Amino acid sequence: MAVRLAPGDWEELVAAFREHKLISGEIKPSTWHRVYRHHMKHALGAMAVPIPPQNAKQLMEALVRIWSDKPGGRTRQIQIQSTAALLRWGVAERRLGEDWELPPLQPGLGGGYVGHYLMNRTLWKELRREYEAKGEKLVPYSCRHGYAHRAHVICDLPPKVVAAAMGHSVQTHLAAYSRGCGDDVVDDAFAKAEQRLGQGLRAHSSAA
Repeated sequence: MAVRLAPGDWEELVAAFREHKLISGEIKPSTWHRVYRHHMKHALGAMAVPIPPQNAKQLMEALVRIWSDKPGGRTRQIQIQSTAALLRWGVAERRLGEDWELPPLQPGLGGGYVGHYLMNRTLWKELRREYEAKGEKLVPYSCRHGYAHRAHVICDLPPKVVAAAMGHSVQTHLAAYSRGCGDDVVDDAFAKAEQRLGQGLRAHSSAA
């Protein structure tokens, strides 16, 4: 059974989280002082009110209100990301109850959530090292490029369909993803077109 912390125990939780981040080598002391310390102070403040948040959703909502004047600001995103990391660690270590599992992604913050999640996954770190060894770069946005590439090359979906699925215009789609259309992609597309054409001609001849 997971243990629920009393409101006064949150400072202890943050201190243990800091120790974990530093001992594991995930961050340097200067990073904690420059980035995490400020945002953890806001999280502790949100839990120090007379009626504190009772779950992750309520805590996140309280923190979002602090940065309501900067809806798309990077500082607001880091606040959510660092607090989410604290909650995930707290639940994994059974210092927090299951009601502190993270809520669904909030509009406008999905990229940050996904990026932070991937950066802490062992497989993602291994893949990044493999790509770097080849002189290539792997970032969370690579997933979006991979989606577009497979939609065109493997599924043969037209640009207007893929653009609609990805939520942008055809013009934006072509400008952003046409750079990945190398000679191999062009050759493969023509080979498939030739194959379809041959199948159509054979079907026509059989019908005649």
